[in-house]
Amino acid sequence: MGHPGRRRDPRRGALQRAARHHALSTAVHRGGYVRLAQTIPVVAGRLVLGTWQGLFLAEHRRAPHRRQLVLHVSGE
Repeated sequence: MGHPGRRRDPRRGALQRAARHHALSTAVHRGGYVRLAQTIPVVAGRLVLGTWQGLFLAEHRRAPHRRQLVLHVSGE
């Protein structure tokens, strides 16, 4: 609700929709810079990574939501 006698700016709704769209499109663009799948060797139950390597999970959206991590294990 607004103030009585005050008119609502018709552009406000369009700006809010554009801001929501921008937040989602930004997350999509950022996601394009990172890998969505990765193969990592495991030997004797440990990740085989180089000295300066690490495994990082990142979320680019601001709104909370559920994610799933899917592991595919093959080999001996």
